[in-house]
Amino acid sequence: MSSQSLTELNNKYISAKTRRIEKEGRLVALSKASLNPNELANIAEVASNSALGSLRTQESELTRKVAELSIQFGPNHPRLIQAHTELASVRSRFLQQTQSITLAIRAELDAAKSEEEELKTQVERASVLSGATSQYEAELKQLEREAQSNRALYESFLNRFKELREQQDIQRADARILAYAWPSTSPSSPNYKTGLFAAFIIGCLLGVAGSIAAEKLDRVFRSASQVETATGVAVLGMVPLVKGAMGQRASIVNQVLDKTTSSAAEAMRAVFTAISLSNLDRPPRVIAVTSSTPGEGKTTFAAALGGLLTKMNASRRVLLVDLDLRRANLAVAFGVKDRNSPGLGTIDEYLMGTKTLDQCIRRDDKSGVDYICARPDTPNAPEVLESHAMKAALATFAERYDLVILDSPPVMAVSDARIISQLADYTIFVVQWAKTARDVVTLAVGALRNVTDRVGIVINKVNLAKHALYEYGDYGDYYSRYQGYYGAGTPATADGGLDKLKRMVPRVVK
Repeated sequence: MSSQSLTELNNKYISAKTRRIEKEGRLVALSKASLNPNELANIAEVASNSALGSLRTQESELTRKVAELSIQFGPNHPRLIQAHTELASVRSRFLQQTQSITLAIRAELDAAKSEEEELKTQVERASVLSGATSQYEAELKQLEREAQSNRALYESFLNRFKELREQQDIQRADARILAYAWPSTSPSSPNYKTGLFAAFIIGCLLGVAGSIAAEKLDRVFRSASQVETATGVAVLGMVPLVKGAMGQRASIVNQVLDKTTSSAAEAMRAVFTAISLSNLDRPPRVIAVTSSTPGEGKTTFAAALGGLLTKMNASRRVLLVDLDLRRANLAVAFGVKDRNSPGLGTIDEYLMGTKTLDQCIRRDDKSGVDYICARPDTPNAPEVLESHAMKAALATFAERYDLVILDSPPVMAVSDARIISQLADYTIFVVQWAKTARDVVTLAVGALRNVTDRVGIVINKVNLAKHALYEYGDYGDYYSRYQGYYGAGTPATADGGLDKLKRMVPRVVK
């Protein structure tokens, strides 16, 4: 293919070169003829041009006419002058046409030269390629000769190998015993023992890896020891989960008050006992209840604790004060539907002096506990809590009641909880079991300990069934293990037992 291409390019190059030489000859001839106008008739381009032929005819006629007029008239005769002018015009047009032909031939010559140069370059490239192809062709022929000789050598070795194998087969026996066949007592595949053992090992490894991953990813508290280690604050108790109507705090509070010997009621009494024993010389009179985030059950816990302490001991006077001035929910915990009943005041109205304390206090019929509601979205809540009126109100509450429980807002939501903790004798920090993040609890407890050192933690809403699976050995473990120990029903109320005891005591002691 390269040789054929080179031949074709050579032919084209020779043709282009021939055309270039021809154009050069025509241009030289035309240039020489332009010096002698009589020789222009011998040029092919001039002779074949009809316009030039017409101009030559006109020139001949005008020349003859000038000669005739020169004989008849003088040199300044108008007709002779006009004839000379027409003759000069025809000769000028003839010269212009001749120059146009010369320029056209020169352009054709330039094109022929360009084509010749281009074909010359292509011929040179094709020559180099043809030379390289010739070299590759020689190498190819050499390799083909080597391959042919190797193939012949391989065939000779293969024939010799076949001959030797046939001779060996003739000398060797047709069959021999490799191993005796014994009947198998078990299938060779699948091997169930090996498979089960491998599955057991893999399952154990996956289980251990899964448990480690779950432990590392678990960012909530599930035991009292975890809380104490992370926060450095003692856990007062763990309150089991009391299932009630969805979103109804009053249902949960009523269940605790109806079953005073249940595990939840015992846990709340244990919390109060731990708080009372924390300082025997000066038992806390004002207790604040707060949490890190909303929804952890602090309001329900405060309402249930206050109602339970009042119901179990009628002589103990307990007051619940709703100091969550932004989202007041204490009235909802006692089942009050209309929190804005006419004639019933709120804590902010008492502090402003628009209503007396007796007008603001409400009483729960089931437990006998007194409570003061708050108005939601109270403006300037921090200023209200830090006022002298609030401090004076707490002093009045402490004089009139044995125990004052303050329902505080969450610590991480607003700064009100830290203000209330400074006013209280003791602060109960509620943590929801397996729900609140550890970092949030640690940060909230640290914020409280910056303002007070009397803080105790209560783990709320403990799912005893799930908690028993962990076997932590804390309060929740014993609540779930000894559920039968706690009575499901409601025993004789403390008031009834107290009345019976009074009847048994002699009058003189009374």
